[in-house]
Amino acid sequence: MTAVRLMARLARGALNLTDCISFRFEKDRFLPYTAVSGEWYCPRTAALSEIMSIMLYIDNVLVHSGYPTGATVMKKDGRTVLKVSSKGISALLEQNQCADGLVPDVDLAGLVAASGVTLPGITYQTGTPVVNYVNYYNGTSLWDGIVSYSRRAAKTYPYLYGPAQIRITPPEGAAPTELDGGDLIYRSNATDYSRIISSINMKPIDGEGEGYSYTNSVATRKGITRVREIPFDREWIMDPNEGLEARGDFSMRSLNCDIFGFYGYKKVELLDGVTVPSEGFSGTVCGFKVEGSAGKVTTEIRCDHDKYSV
Repeated sequence: MTAVRLMARLARGALNLTDCISFRFEKDRFLPYTAVSGEWYCPRTAALSEIMSIMLYIDNVLVHSGYPTGATVMKKDGRTVLKVSSKGISALLEQNQCADGLVPDVDLAGLVAASGVTLPGITYQTGTPVVNYVNYYNGTSLWDGIVSYSRRAAKTYPYLYGPAQIRITPPEGAAPTELDGGDLIYRSNATDYSRIISSINMKPIDGEGEGYSYTNSVATRKGITRVREIPFDREWIMDPNEGLEARGDFSMRSLNCDIFGFYGYKKVELLDGVTVPSEGFSGTVCGFKVEGSAGKVTTEIRCDHDKYSV
């Protein structure tokens, strides 16, 4: 049986909760944080106090460490219940803007250091390539700077590994995880064309004369017309065409995906390779959700087919 434990640090004391009513734990390829929600029974003596932080353990492994986005301890009908929602601490990467300025010749760790923003508890992939620049402009968030760096360094999109490490590429040498078809509940294929941009026209840096343009051949093949007119993007001041291509690729995120639901907890990580031999399937994990109630746990795994995944 899967062990699910929630630790809640209070302004006065802490709660270590194992009596779960229901819970959900989620990670997504394109979000820099984990998310947790659920309800737990508390000891009757639990304090009605401000909740400072939330940690979730599955089978005694920390999978989420974050702050409450909504948390209530309630005593009613002789029971004490904690109802909680939480984002991982790495959500703060999206919520901190950096001072304008061009950072030259920088790797991932150097970029974060140069931002001047210190976020305890978050770690970053080491030994990443050096790129010629990242430009913070007009309120660029630290996460947007990392996205820009990752595109230049590895032609990819950064992602969250474990509870709080930001990476641009997966760890090397990991073998694909084989998922038991005997635990399979369902398989589906989902399609979403609502975000696809077909073309972008960007003004030149001084606003006068000929600018830059991008045409999405994928959108053309799929019969989608969705045109954008934008001012010059100074975050890509030295690579305007690459910036447009990055916008186009991001607009096609998760446009098609295979989704599998399994009984039990399947320990996977974003960008892990997975196989489902009973379905003749292999792919890359781009999102997953673990949820449960009354002692029953299920895992849903999503494998995208887009510009950033196979």
